[in-house]
Amino acid sequence: QSTMAHGGKSDILLSSTDRGSVARASSVLQRNAKMYGPMNALNNNSSSCWNSEGTNGAEMDQQWIQVEFKGHVCPKRIGLQFQPGFSAETGSIALLNKTQNGEWETVASDDMECEDVHQLQLLDLPSSVASQNCLAVRLSWEEDFADLYGRIIIYQLQIWGSEA
Repeated sequence: QSTMAHGGKSDILLSSTDRGSVARASSVLQRNAKMYGPMNALNNNSSSCWNSEGTNGAEMDQQWIQVEFKGHVCPKRIGLQFQPGFSAETGSIALLNKTQNGEWETVASDDMECEDVHQLQLLDLPSSVASQNCLAVRLSWEEDFADLYGRIIIYQLQIWGSEA
């Protein structure tokens, strides 16, 4: 599915590899990008995933995944599907805008509350975020990991919205 009705309008799947979106991440389990790389979270294949290396018990070691778009977009909703036992309760969402000189702007700090379940979870972005044009979206987690070693496993990462 590449469109989703939201607030009376149809949003498009901005994070699709068919649209040229690229995913990058803080780490990849065993540095095996083919099996566990971040692009696996965008391919809409429920048998592949991004699997982070984890924090190895280090305090405040951040895990993140970002999606870079071919052009400016207005993100409105994020879909996440975790592996139960490998999620985090709270996280942040940041945008990269052309005018920010390469600096990320956190737009939802600790507002990204997720459950430790395998179902696709849809998170609406605040209306102030949905009106911003950006080149990339980053999701990050620093604490509250379900896994003792701070690993995150995401089967699907969907970013819905419109082109700017």
